[in-house]
Amino acid sequence: MSAATINNRLAAVDAFFALRGSGRPAVVREHPAHPSVPRVICHLAYYAGLRVAEIVSWRWPTCACPRKGSVRVRGKGRLGGKDRTVPLRGQARASIEDLLDTLGRPTAGPLVRNRDSGAPTAYHA
Repeated sequence: MSAATINNRLAAVDAFFALRGSGRPAVVREHPAHPSVPRVICHLAYYAGLRVAEIVSWRWPTCACPRKGSVRVRGKGRLGGKDRTVPLRGQARASIEDLLDTLGRPTAGPLVRNRDSGAPTAYHA
């Protein structure tokens, strides 16, 4: 089981003992080893103002965090959209860097991946 699943089950046990008035059991929590992809999507959408379609369309090496603090993304539109430059602030950059470290700094493929390591669609992100 994953760390998140174990933590959810431990939270249910904690709630059960709290309702009985027995106090909280002494258990050790598992900590997830990597940032979740939904958190990265949320950080990029909230802190950088990116649309979900723009996030799931990022490919290498386009999504490598530049030192100048901004990144060019392909906007929405019927014919491929227009490019726009978006500033990446601290939290969004930190989320991307954590995800890159987790993925082992790949040289090709999408930034956000589905279970099969492929690119998700904007409808399933």
